[in-house]
Amino acid sequence: MVGSKEKAKEKIFYSYTNSINGFAAVLEEEEASALAKHPDVISVFLNKARKLHTTHSWGFLGLEKDGVVPPSSLWKKARYGEDVIIGNLDTGVWPESKSFSDEGLGPVPSKWRGICQNATKEGLHNCECSLFMSKEIGGQDFTFEKLEKVGDSALYCKSLLLVMCMDSNLRVFIPVKNVISVLKLRLVLYISRSHRDKLSSQSSGLALHSPIWHANLHLLPYYLVSYGCRKTRKLIGARYFNKGYGSIGGHLNSSFQTARDIEGHGTHTLSTAAGNFVPGANVFGNGKGTAKGGSPRARVAAYKVCWPAVGVNEGGCYEADILAGFDVAISDGVDVLSVSLGGAIDEYSDDAIAIGSFHAFKKGITVVASAGNSGPGPGSVSNVAPWLITVGASTLDRAFTIYVALGNRKHLKGVSLSQKSLPARKFYPLISGARAKASNQSEEDANLCKPGTLDSKKVKGKILVCLRGVNPRVEKGHVALLAGAVGMILANDEESGNGILADTHVLPAAHIISTDGQAVFSYLNSTKDPWAYITNVRTELGTKPAPFMASFSSRGPNILEESILKPDITAPGVSVIAAFTLATGPTDTAYDKRRIPFNTESGTSMSCPHVSGIVGLLKSLHPDWSPAAIRSAIMTTATTRDNNGDPILDSSNTRATPFAYGAGHVQPNRAADPGLVYDLTVNDFLNYLCSRGYTAKDLKLFTDKPYTCPKSFSLTDFNYPSISAINLNDTITVTRRVKNVGSPGKYYIHVREPTGVLVSVAPTTLEFKKLGEEKTFKVTFKLAPKWKLKDYTFGILTWSDGKHFVRSPLVTSTYAPQKARLVDLFVESHFDLLGSLLDRKEQVEDQMICTKSFNGFAAFLSEARMAALKSKDHHVLSFLFMSNSLFSCVSYFPALDSLQKKANFGENTILSLQGASVATKTCSDDVKSASQITRWRITQPGRS
Repeated sequence: MVGSKEKAKEKIFYSYTNSINGFAAVLEEEEASALAKHPDVISVFLNKARKLHTTHSWGFLGLEKDGVVPPSSLWKKARYGEDVIIGNLDTGVWPESKSFSDEGLGPVPSKWRGICQNATKEGLHNCECSLFMSKEIGGQDFTFEKLEKVGDSALYCKSLLLVMCMDSNLRVFIPVKNVISVLKLRLVLYISRSHRDKLSSQSSGLALHSPIWHANLHLLPYYLVSYGCRKTRKLIGARYFNKGYGSIGGHLNSSFQTARDIEGHGTHTLSTAAGNFVPGANVFGNGKGTAKGGSPRARVAAYKVCWPAVGVNEGGCYEADILAGFDVAISDGVDVLSVSLGGAIDEYSDDAIAIGSFHAFKKGITVVASAGNSGPGPGSVSNVAPWLITVGASTLDRAFTIYVALGNRKHLKGVSLSQKSLPARKFYPLISGARAKASNQSEEDANLCKPGTLDSKKVKGKILVCLRGVNPRVEKGHVALLAGAVGMILANDEESGNGILADTHVLPAAHIISTDGQAVFSYLNSTKDPWAYITNVRTELGTKPAPFMASFSSRGPNILEESILKPDITAPGVSVIAAFTLATGPTDTAYDKRRIPFNTESGTSMSCPHVSGIVGLLKSLHPDWSPAAIRSAIMTTATTRDNNGDPILDSSNTRATPFAYGAGHVQPNRAADPGLVYDLTVNDFLNYLCSRGYTAKDLKLFTDKPYTCPKSFSLTDFNYPSISAINLNDTITVTRRVKNVGSPGKYYIHVREPTGVLVSVAPTTLEFKKLGEEKTFKVTFKLAPKWKLKDYTFGILTWSDGKHFVRSPLVTSTYAPQKARLVDLFVESHFDLLGSLLDRKEQVEDQMICTKSFNGFAAFLSEARMAALKSKDHHVLSFLFMSNSLFSCVSYFPALDSLQKKANFGENTILSLQGASVATKTCSDDVKSASQITRWRITQPGRS
């Protein structure tokens, strides 16, 4: 394809060989197009960048109560996730965090095959073996930090450390040419001074094994070096993958050759999933308590696949690196993979997370992924592959409360984690961003407190009111501080509703809900002399209602496959306290010089590792359960009620639906004993792909064995724990299969029917006499007489033996209401496609005319760009604009009068004129009769 093997080696930067068969390479569009046509190539897709999605949680989830772990807790039943290995694809890890202490842990599980990559002082020495050095016999010990201070031999030893890659078997890799002698149980290396500078981090070499816990390395006649893996029992692996990232931005210096976390996101998510117990954790004195992960006795491994923005490289998590992370993690021996990242929905064959997680599923590894932070709009959920667990975000019953007192004696409750506070009960002048705008700025931008939009003379010494949206929340506070504000009130817009977040602002600040924000703006407009005061922050527990859905949490329906409900579940994802990096401040901004070991973050990135930790517990308790069975247990035992006993609410105070929370809010203790599970196998998922039109060749992307698609497969029989009946015009019957994972018993059916739909189940009872027994049942959906569904409707199907309640959400609709959303996605894809051909993506809007009724676009392109467009995978047809002439004639049909009367002169018919425009003054202003045609969706010109 590229002319020679030498050129091919230059272009390829990853070869996926462990669990996935493929490679990543830097190719021109013509080369990629030619490669895609090769008979042995299954799929070629772009190295797209995915984005990161961001302790009282476990008490809220019932694993403990007031610091006491009851006997019924899944923690005790599952031994706190002991010896389960949880991997994390993210921004890396801060190994010195106390959350990764190995206190109380035994030897590393023997199945572990991973390493700590680049285990230097600058890299990740805390997850590698400790190094001690002494003089020949009985000499003084030196700490790791003192190695550089003991002369040439110490520097030489530091070089040796670079070539040591030790796992649980204490394997040491050392260049063969430097090994003179190997003695049993004692490794003796005679290395001359001349070889000292030649030692480097070579990956090839002789593997020397020692069956004992400590081994000795003699560097005669200089120093004795001994090492022991005393700090490796918690954080047992850390690797980095940056070649996909580097292929975009060019050469990467040594600071990128490490799995160390400089952003904090990966440390936060990994410690949420499986951090050890750390007493006294807090954020600026707030939320003080013992931090811990969902599986605090599990082992952890970090896979750094996400990188910061540097220069022209916008940063992110590139798919080539993500796929490499999956490939190696599967080979290393993880049990659970937590993936708090994602992006726009792609077909499974073009999605690295979907491909990697499928291969993980084949090895019995459960993959948990975040649903995304693009809510609350419908159809925004990502990571929708049916073989992984997709997690939405909701609140917990803790708030970092702060109050705003207005000059009209109104008191408004908000949240914050500001480190600084105002003097007690001292009021300050109040001003909105719009009124404080700089002379050359718009009120809209100033109201959002965008950088450079404020007049510091107007702001200085006052509390500034900023509207949420567009730019980051903490950035608004920094803009306010730079302008001289003493404090900030951050008011939600209508779309954000009640979803408020406690951020570590750089000045006293309060985040308030939209209705309270309206009250503040009303007060500002009612007086010429507005004043306000902001109290100190205090931690409040037992808040109600909780949970409710976070406004940012991405919503269903699943636009890739509407018959599969996504997200699957929701978990705490708002103001979660967990470990953090010391390489950046709590706001992860250049201007924030503060450093804290624990931080609060919000996002589906935070809810995802909660479920990953719970999966670790279930894996420890039920090692024989498949990933699908684990997901079923989590989904069918979830709750759709808050701590008031009422239905879970959306951030807008309306009743939430399964498109927000999936099956409901996770209940780990109940998931330990679900009674019945809906199981799925690899072949079930392959059959599902067959139903989407995947050929035997396409399936090779997911399985290394030939697979023949069944002659018939109905998606209605896909054994998913949720049940959907989409396009219900009359009757739809679906089949499900449940497996008994509890004691023998008889289960009875109960259905809460979706509005306007009749639901029947056959049989109505299921009796199980032994463990592992399976039973099949059918669910029939039928439209109620004279009922027309205008949107999705929801219900619940429950099997119960009196002890277990096995719930499945029901989703029905009579048509595909997401057509408008799909049109938006088509238009977005047009912009992306055309933008890839132009010099600047900003040119797209000037070049292109989008369409709404068919999938295509019109644009001004050169011949070269037209040729490039034709080489694209999804291109079907391109043709030149042709000039056509107008045809005019005068016609009169004497017999037309009678037909006109019979047809009521064409009433309610809409005719479209394609040709010359009409004079706008001829458009009738009388739209009363036209308004009766409900399907018409265009307004009069200028009347939007």
